[in-house]
Amino acid sequence: MKTISKFSILIVFLSLFISTPLFAATPPPTTPTSSSSKAIILADVNINEAKIVKQENNKFDISFILSNGKGIQTGVKYGIILVETSAKEQSIVDEKVYEESLTLYENKTIQKEITYTAPEILDGTFSLYIISKNEEGFPYSTGLLGTVRLKASQKGIYISSGSCFLKIPGEKTQSAYKLNPSLDIDPSENISISCFANNSSDKEVQVNSVLEIRKNNSYGQLVELGTIDVQSINYKSKESKLFSITLPNINKSGIYYATIALKEGDILSNKVSFSYIVRGSSATINNVFMDKDYYQKGETANVSLLWNTIVGKLVRGEATNNGSVSATTLIKNSDGKECSNQIITPLIFDLTKPKTEIPINIKKNCFNPTVTITLKDNTNKVLDEKSFTTQTVSVKKPTNTAPIIIIILLIIVAVILYMYKKNKRSINSETNKNNNIETKIIILFIFLFGTLLFTNNAYAGSYYETMSISGTSCYIAYSANIDKPSGYVVNDTLTASATIGACGCSDGRAVFCGIQSTVAQGGSLLAPTTPQLLSQYAGSGTSGSYSYQLPSWGGSGQVNFQSFINTSFGGTSIAFSVSTPPAVSLSVWADNNAITSGSQAHIHWASTNAVSCISTDGGTYDTRLSGDYYNTPTADKTYSVTCFDTGGGSTVKSTTVFVTPPAPTVTVSASQTNVSYGGAVSVSWKPLNATHCECIYTGSGGGSCGQGILATQASSPVSFTLTENTTFNVTCNNNPL
Repeated sequence: MKTISKFSILIVFLSLFISTPLFAATPPPTTPTSSSSKAIILADVNINEAKIVKQENNKFDISFILSNGKGIQTGVKYGIILVETSAKEQSIVDEKVYEESLTLYENKTIQKEITYTAPEILDGTFSLYIISKNEEGFPYSTGLLGTVRLKASQKGIYISSGSCFLKIPGEKTQSAYKLNPSLDIDPSENISISCFANNSSDKEVQVNSVLEIRKNNSYGQLVELGTIDVQSINYKSKESKLFSITLPNINKSGIYYATIALKEGDILSNKVSFSYIVRGSSATINNVFMDKDYYQKGETANVSLLWNTIVGKLVRGEATNNGSVSATTLIKNSDGKECSNQIITPLIFDLTKPKTEIPINIKKNCFNPTVTITLKDNTNKVLDEKSFTTQTVSVKKPTNTAPIIIIILLIIVAVILYMYKKNKRSINSETNKNNNIETKIIILFIFLFGTLLFTNNAYAGSYYETMSISGTSCYIAYSANIDKPSGYVVNDTLTASATIGACGCSDGRAVFCGIQSTVAQGGSLLAPTTPQLLSQYAGSGTSGSYSYQLPSWGGSGQVNFQSFINTSFGGTSIAFSVSTPPAVSLSVWADNNAITSGSQAHIHWASTNAVSCISTDGGTYDTRLSGDYYNTPTADKTYSVTCFDTGGGSTVKSTTVFVTPPAPTVTVSASQTNVSYGGAVSVSWKPLNATHCECIYTGSGGGSCGQGILATQASSPVSFTLTENTTFNVTCNNNPL
């Protein structure tokens, strides 16, 4: 196991600060020495049914379902990480974060289909994960897509992430720092990163550096870097050498996440990422939870805030004391009008209470509410500000039709007055009649339009635990989930996944944290019975999973996620059920089970309770649950269809088509039919659809034509000398000899 620095950073709820650095694969302690922790559920967002639909070289079509349990989650994002695993360590060689930001309503799901393209230079076996977080890196869920095989389509530059180190230009000690834990600098300082890279191509290449910096983590906002002086680096064929990149100065305090790569034309190397801290007063809003998507006048909105700050020992110094921090909260509707008064809430940094509840009185009906929270220190300096918007879907916003209806009524009244004046010169009886009609029309329209005028038209989660380590309060924030909310069947595979977002102690001590899993069904542990390490944290968090083979019987079970900080244990569990799939019913038949050679066989199949079927006819592959196809057999042939149930069991049914060969024919010809005594004649024959033929002649001595049993091809001409009338008989058949 790699050595843990004596310094530790306490950054509550920040997920996976450093993606690329290696982490040790040494197993954690598996026997609890204490277990006083209880997980607090912070969110209930899941990744379900994640799968690779198609792989074409290094391009993947991926589908998955994002689901949410209780509450409303805003700003939900997702991304892909590609993990390389060796015997001792793992490293993330590529990460892609998709820009889409989603709002998940209570007990709702969203189906997503995305495309991911891995770097063309990667070669080997990798694990592909899909991760869900918010913009601040708050971890929601992790899903294993599977183990993939990549074959490099290009040769180029590969960066050895394990060789990388950091320096502070101008620092007197000129110390070299590891990428992990996060390095802290003053606002006036810069960081440079140096790594060894190798050129695997057969030519000399000139590469440029590619740099991206985001706020807090890989999911954070992109930092505008302005103009960067990019220098080219030459690598000879097969050359390995050190390169260095100096990051531009960012003088605003906070946590930053940098990603570097080298690029030659369109060919990009693998990526190396690390986080660092710019010292100074800082506080970050990690997430905001809104209890509803619509608020009515007089209600109390319950807004929950997750926030963090940096305290304790850093690598080069101490975290800056922010003094007191307050949250200013305001709710507005979609028109930008205030639905509440501005609320100022003093914030207390308490590891045991990760959520800060902010009750807000609503002063007017609020559709599509947007809550804006601003964190300030005691000097009124803005440390962070975030707005979270929720679209109202639970109620329908009334449409104000009054102005339109009033205009229509005015037009109608004007028309009626015009008609009244026009008809006033008519006889009294006719006038009275018209007036009565007009009065009725006015009453009718007032009734119809007046009515319109006054009528108005939540199996996984994010967890937070605190534990006491030698009298010090420590914490771990993580997500834990299984790959399906329901629907496991016998012989199925269950995959447990976890991501650690952050872990630390209030006094800054170094700790080792992790999440491990066991699975039990029907009161018995499934293999392997020893806890399996899913994720660990030693200065940065990781994501991982383990797949369990479910037994051949149904029943209920649970996945036990065991969290630990050093040798103190906690955790949570997720229940699941395993069902026995219904039996597959399958029928296979042919339109005609006896056909003549050369004809087509028409095969049908139909199934129930199957998830897929395979039909074979010597080259045809089909996955439909029912269907048909044509085939032209040359001999008797049995056609089979195999259908699979949800548990991987199979049912096979067949039908046989018998092929009757066509009747044989033969054509016999002679060079001439009238010859003189002792004259010569040549005889030949040509069979069709025959397996063998025989030629016999009578007269002129009689007997066999001399070729015996003949093949199906045409015979060579046979010459005879005739002394009397002679008949040549050729008999062909297609029966076995």
